[in-house]
Amino acid sequence: MRSFIGLLIFVLCFLEVVFAVPAPVGSSHSIQKKGAASLSAKKIVPNKAPAIKHAVAPKKKAPTKSRIPKTKTALKRTASKKSAPLKTKTSPKKTPPKGTPEKKTAPVTKKIEPKTTCALKNKGPAAVSKKVKREEVDFGITRRSPAEFIGFHGTTGPTAAQYMSAGRSGKHLPILAKGFNGNDAELGLGLYVTDDVDFAHSFAVGAANLRNHKENLSGKNELIGKVCEVEAISEAEWDDRTPKIWVPDEMLTRSRTGGESIGLSEMNSMAQCQGFDPNETVKFSAMDIGSAGKPRSSGNQFVVPTTQFNKIFIRKCMSVTGQTKTAEIIKFFGRETWPQYDFGNLKEKWHIKT
Repeated sequence: MRSFIGLLIFVLCFLEVVFAVPAPVGSSHSIQKKGAASLSAKKIVPNKAPAIKHAVAPKKKAPTKSRIPKTKTALKRTASKKSAPLKTKTSPKKTPPKGTPEKKTAPVTKKIEPKTTCALKNKGPAAVSKKVKREEVDFGITRRSPAEFIGFHGTTGPTAAQYMSAGRSGKHLPILAKGFNGNDAELGLGLYVTDDVDFAHSFAVGAANLRNHKENLSGKNELIGKVCEVEAISEAEWDDRTPKIWVPDEMLTRSRTGGESIGLSEMNSMAQCQGFDPNETVKFSAMDIGSAGKPRSSGNQFVVPTTQFNKIFIRKCMSVTGQTKTAEIIKFFGRETWPQYDFGNLKEKWHIKT
């Protein structure tokens, strides 16, 4: 038992000696290595840090401050240089007006001078540009104002039948190959309307007789004349938005004596002077000019160009012969005739330019 205990003590002492020896050796080496590493690190860091601080801070800030003032001074110099030539450019403008503006204004005044011959010239185009809508004219769906009686028209039976066929169905006056021109077309082509029912009567009878003579018609085939009342589809459209001029008697006289081309050219220039398109302008004139000191024997007339047929229609006509009396025609239509019904009294209402 004692020998066993002694052996155990010996083993423990041996083990203590064995494990105790390498520990300080290893620790000393590791300490030396760590110390060397720390020393090497401490040596490297101080060498790099001062180099970075000296290179970045002072050298980069200095040049930026020096460049900014240079750009400012350059801008100031360029601005002063540009302002100088502007003053020199404005000064020479005082000299040319002596010759140039006088030359430019002279032709402008020459072009305006002929326009002053017009009596009225500023109103019309804006209102005339408005057109009647298709549904207002053809079908009467959205008609804004009632129809208006505007005069009488004389024609032949077949032509009147075509007019009434369109008018009674709510459509505007159709454009026919023949039958809508005046007797001599002194105001141009179109539908001629008068305020004198006697003139419409005589023209209807004369047109029927002329057709019968040319086509050798007689008996049952003989044509008869028709007097029709002409209406504006829309009173507002006719009164306010249809261009109209009144041809003076002097111009109408030159038209009859000097030829149709001379008269129509003067009428067209009159329409243009008012700001109207001659092809869309309704032209009024006296029927019989007469002579000085003598009263007129008939009323007035106007011609509706084909471009304005969409504003009128014919719905009612009466058959007439040479024996038909004026009173019968007036009773049939229930209208007044010239001189009670006179286009001259409607110049203001219908905005007729003179």
